[in-house]
Amino acid sequence: MMKNSTLFSRLFPTFFFILLASTIVLLLINRYALRNFYYQEYQKDLIQKARLLKLQLKDQINSPNLQELTSKLSELSESRITLVDPRGDVLADSNFNPTEMSNHANREEIKEALAGKEGHSIRYSNTSKKKFLYTALPLEVNGVIIGALRNSVPLDHVDESLYSLTRNILFWSSVLFIILTIVIFIQSKKISAPLEQLNDRINKFALENFKNNEKINLIDSTKEVSSLFSTINNMSEKLSNQFEKINKQKNEQLAVFASMLEGVITIYPDMTINHINKSAIELFNFQHDPNQRIKGTPLKEVVQSEVICKKVETLIQNQMTIKEEVLLENGLILTLHGNIMDSSSGIRGAVLVFDDITKIKELENHRKQFVANVSHELKTPLTAIQGYLETLKEENINDQKTVNRFLDIISKHSHRLKTIIEDLLTLSSFDKETGIGSIKLEKVSLRKPILNVISLCFDKADKKNIKIQLEGPDIECRINTPLIEQALINLIDNAIKYGPENTSVTIQLAQSENMAIIKVIDQGSGIAPEHHERLFERFYSVDKARSRELGGSGLGLSIVKHIALAHQGNVAITSTQGQGSTFILKLPLHT
Repeated sequence: MMKNSTLFSRLFPTFFFILLASTIVLLLINRYALRNFYYQEYQKDLIQKARLLKLQLKDQINSPNLQELTSKLSELSESRITLVDPRGDVLADSNFNPTEMSNHANREEIKEALAGKEGHSIRYSNTSKKKFLYTALPLEVNGVIIGALRNSVPLDHVDESLYSLTRNILFWSSVLFIILTIVIFIQSKKISAPLEQLNDRINKFALENFKNNEKINLIDSTKEVSSLFSTINNMSEKLSNQFEKINKQKNEQLAVFASMLEGVITIYPDMTINHINKSAIELFNFQHDPNQRIKGTPLKEVVQSEVICKKVETLIQNQMTIKEEVLLENGLILTLHGNIMDSSSGIRGAVLVFDDITKIKELENHRKQFVANVSHELKTPLTAIQGYLETLKEENINDQKTVNRFLDIISKHSHRLKTIIEDLLTLSSFDKETGIGSIKLEKVSLRKPILNVISLCFDKADKKNIKIQLEGPDIECRINTPLIEQALINLIDNAIKYGPENTSVTIQLAQSENMAIIKVIDQGSGIAPEHHERLFERFYSVDKARSRELGGSGLGLSIVKHIALAHQGNVAITSTQGQGSTFILKLPLHT
């Protein structure tokens, strides 16, 4: 129940904030007007000086002593002077070496002056590291603009003067503000004091009335106050009847809102809904009319699970706390926490808290599968290496060709084992360190890393007479070059490894909105659609036997995916069996 504020607590803050807002607005307007006045006066003075300087300098613009002359005139005019040619190049400057200054053609006041107008500007000077007021005039000879004259003054002393004046105004405004605040306080008290006294008396009577339910009347009260107090007496009767109900509802609300992050349902002992939060409705995908109350609906209709209903029945019957994992028919795995709600009159129902742990279970399964895959992938080459080594050790093989063949096989399996371990370490570094936003990026031309990768893969492609082509415009993108090169090596190496001889691999560069797109297109046998979704999982291979034969680790495409995600991009595949595959790597232009 909302507590009413006193009349004084409404009157005084209202008038106080009106006065405060008015004072602040007036101070801001006053400061703005003063600042504009000062700036306009300085601007007029600069224009007059610029016109005089123009007469002195327009015939000396080609003089070899122009820099010296500019410095002398700067001292006389007490302003910085800059001369620029029609292209915006600085010819002379009273404060700085013109050869070390950048082109001024893009300065606002210079643009105006070179267009034959008076130029004005106020901005921060990167050269002087101060805020300046600038004016500029065109330098003309026989009607032809031969350059621009700019003079300027720093605004430090102007801002200091404004600060001093503003401080004085603020001081006297504060004094006036305090005086007016005191006046408002006194007047608000005079208005509210009688009503507050009456309110205090009513509060005392109301408390007494609530305790013993006796009606109390005010003596010598006005008609309006008597009517108000009669209403309070009637309300006290209703409050005494509703007090127990309010306590019960309070306990229910505390139980419900204690776990609002999970799905929460409170039920009555007859297994019907008392309260249900939004998370629970979404969790069980309960379809209902928004205008229809869910209260009173059987729990079975909401959760649609016999298992949950039986566990809740057991909870109510045994009056005990439960914590169970429940598998629903739709595949969701939930944890169910149940607690009894009781009172002096008996059991009033139960609180059920549901938490969806499906993803956690999936992650556990993925972890177990990953460990099993790692063990299997490592065991295969290790077993082969061990077998051939034992053969070489135990059998007396005199045929050098056979020995060399065994050693080649051992070398091949050792290389594959090394590849698997290196790829596992790469993925581990992504899991621990290379999260989104943590890699170092630099703006580079994408053709550069692509050409580097093409040169690295050239020999391998040449052995199969596979031609590598790069198409599309050059695109600049913020990337981590070593990581992108690694991703491209994995994609292009796969295209060469699984592609037939006498074909080509095409790398296409394109841009779409804010994304750079790199496509690696091969002319291989293609990949069936049912493999596309899982192709970037660790150790997933369309043809495991062929992958092992070619020395693949089963981790290359997973590394590509992690590199794309680290750049806030993505990787995808389009492929038709018998027509080759296209791997599409998308990277944000501005990460």
